[in-house]
Amino acid sequence: MRRQSDLSGECITLSNMAVVATKQGNFAEAWEPLQKALILAPKTGNATDLQLVNAALGHYYTAQKNDSSAVFYFQKVINSSEKIRSGLGLESYKRTYAQSSKEVYAQMILALLRMGRTEEAFNYAEQSRARAFWISSAQNPVGNSGKGIK
Repeated sequence: MRRQSDLSGECITLSNMAVVATKQGNFAEAWEPLQKALILAPKTGNATDLQLVNAALGHYYTAQKNDSSAVFYFQKVINSSEKIRSGLGLESYKRTYAQSSKEVYAQMILALLRMGRTEEAFNYAEQSRARAFWISSAQNPVGNSGKGIK
């Protein structure tokens, strides 16, 4: 039986292969590793593996102009990211984790706009802006800049 770390590595490799094939427009070539990764991800015991696969599926469907499917997978990534981020202890871990979801938010917003779902796109844009503000303020807390208030 393979170790979970081996399964995770295989899942990441399959997802990356699919992303490269998708970026090259080789959708048929991307489909098989995506399907394998989607089956493998839950077996790794690592929620970020499933996030990676869902993000790859979102990009796959975005590249094919299938925005409704892309939104479905991006929404899974965002929901999972928020759940994982809230469970992290150290603020530096939370910031790093939150920064990694910027691209997914951007793709989600664009897909929603293309579908004419402007209110949802606005809500995700606001959520993304709030996350960016939180990251920025956590990195440079008020009163910690080394400059006094004048």
